[in-house]
Amino acid sequence: LLQEAFEKTPMKSDETIDQQETEEIRQLRENLISLTSQLDETKRTSQQYKQTQLDILRNQLQNCLSIDSNISFDDIAQQIVDQVTKEREDFNEKYQALEKENDNLRSELTNNMES
Repeated sequence: LLQEAFEKTPMKSDETIDQQETEEIRQLRENLISLTSQLDETKRTSQQYKQTQLDILRNQLQNCLSIDSNISFDDIAQQIVDQVTKEREDFNEKYQALEKENDNLRSELTNNMES
């Protein structure tokens, strides 16, 4: 019975196996070429998107910061941080000056009321 099963099972020839392997390799190469092309297109699209976003950011900030056209996103972020820090320091200095002036006016008012 076992021998009969082997006799009825068609044996694939070496040539048929070679043809199948060759076809499989061809399909794998085509898939690789297609996937590589898709990856390249995705990279290009991603770079275009990033550049567009950077251009939009530059345009929105050009009135607030002096931004070079070749500046990177990280450099823009650092300029924003520097500008906010500077404005905060300026505000604190002005606030302290106003506090001092306010204290002087209160003191002067108190002195005038006592006289």
